[in-house]
Amino acid sequence: MEQKELVKGAFIASHRRCIPGKEAEYFPLFEQFVALQAAGDDEGARNVRAQMLPLQALVSEDAFPNLVTNVGRNFALDTLLRGSTYTAACNLGLKGAGSAAAGDTQASHAGWIEVGLANAPVYTGNRKTLTFNAAASQSISHAAQTYAFTSSGTVAGAFLNLAGSSTKDNTTGTLFSAGDFTGGSKTVANGDTIDVTYTLNG
Repeated sequence: MEQKELVKGAFIASHRRCIPGKEAEYFPLFEQFVALQAAGDDEGARNVRAQMLPLQALVSEDAFPNLVTNVGRNFALDTLLRGSTYTAACNLGLKGAGSAAAGDTQASHAGWIEVGLANAPVYTGNRKTLTFNAAASQSISHAAQTYAFTSSGTVAGAFLNLAGSSTKDNTTGTLFSAGDFTGGSKTVANGDTIDVTYTLNG
C-alpha cells in the first residue's frame, strides 16, 4: 500500500517592487514601514503596507512545497501525540541558495545559509513570528508576512523554525521545514518587498 506523507507544507511568496515613476510617493512609505517593523509596531506596519501596495508592481509570485526535516517530524509527533497543552513560537525566515536536507537542523544546515542579517540581502526587523488561524479541512495557515529589503541580494526560499528565537541567524529551536521558490531565486533591491505565507496540510 502506498503511504502518504505525514505532513506536507507549502510556502507562497509574492515579490513586489516600486512602479517606475512612483518613487516620490513610495519610498517615504517604505521608510516608514521599515521603521515600524523595526519598532515592532505590527498594526502600524500593516496600515502603511496597505498604502504601499497600489504603488508596487508584482515582479513574481509562486507557491512551492517544502521539505519537512527529520527533527521537524519528530517535533510534530512529540507535541501532537504526546503533548496536552503545548504552544511554541513559530518563526518564518528566509533562506539563501543551496539545497535543504532531511538531516538539517537549525544549528547545522551546511547546504544553505539564512539571509537577512549577516548574509545579504538585509531585511528590516526579525524573522516573522506567525499566528496561525484555526485548522480547517486538514490545513492550517496564517496572514502573509512582509519582508522589506534595505539592500540588494538573492533570496532562494524560506524556512520555518519552531520554539526558537525570532532573531536572524539564531541557531536555537527546531528547524521544521525549508524550501525554495519554484520559479527560481528572487533578486531583490533596496525598497523591494516579498510577502510569504506558510501552509501546512495534514
